[in-house]
Amino acid sequence: MSVAIPDCPDLDAVPSPLTLTLPGGVSLQSLVQSAQGIPNQLDVVQSLMAQASPALAPLKPVFDIIDTVVAVFACLKAIPDAFGPPPDPSKLVQALEDLAKKVDNLLRLVPQLSVPFLAADLVDAILALLDGMRDALDGLAEEMKSLEGAASRAVELNDANLTDIVSCAQAGVAAQAASLGASMASLGSLIGLANILLGMVGLPQIPDLSHLGSLPLDQVVKPLDDVVKELRAVRQAIPI
Repeated sequence: MSVAIPDCPDLDAVPSPLTLTLPGGVSLQSLVQSAQGIPNQLDVVQSLMAQASPALAPLKPVFDIIDTVVAVFACLKAIPDAFGPPPDPSKLVQALEDLAKKVDNLLRLVPQLSVPFLAADLVDAILALLDGMRDALDGLAEEMKSLEGAASRAVELNDANLTDIVSCAQAGVAAQAASLGASMASLGSLIGLANILLGMVGLPQIPDLSHLGSLPLDQVVKPLDDVVKELRAVRQAIPI
């Protein structure tokens, strides 16, 4: 019987590290773990982007300010053409429209105006997490229901081995459900932060989820749906 021999990787094709130079001259270089095998170009790019995102985020306000200053200069530059001869206000109108967009971005730097955006992002994140948890709980409930049928069948057959297998599977499902319950309870700090922000703009509070973690698997989905419904109403009320 012949054994398939994998192709030897082309070591000359291993990509070189990528570098990203930030304002001020600081450089970031991609880092790829050798334990994961020989890297390809995608691994190198993803490594660099993972470092670049948090490094560039604090610089965005600076870029927004520079962008607004450039837009103001464009407005001033368009003023002479607006009065002619012949009068042509089109460039000034376009420059003012662009300036309005830049100023809108700049206003988000003001704490009182940026709070609704942060609150909306937090609520969106919590909603996405709860939607994922609900799907997981549905799957676990279906699995537990199937295992209950298997347990009944094992009793009918008086099959001790099958009983042990089913009991082990049920314990695994119960452990996953408990882990999800703990995850919902741990959302308390995030919900508390979101409620502080929502209170600052006079919006309803997000209901507490800690009580859901102690409910049986077959009883948690309905109250979770009620919480998600309330949370969606809060999200729609955020003025952004």
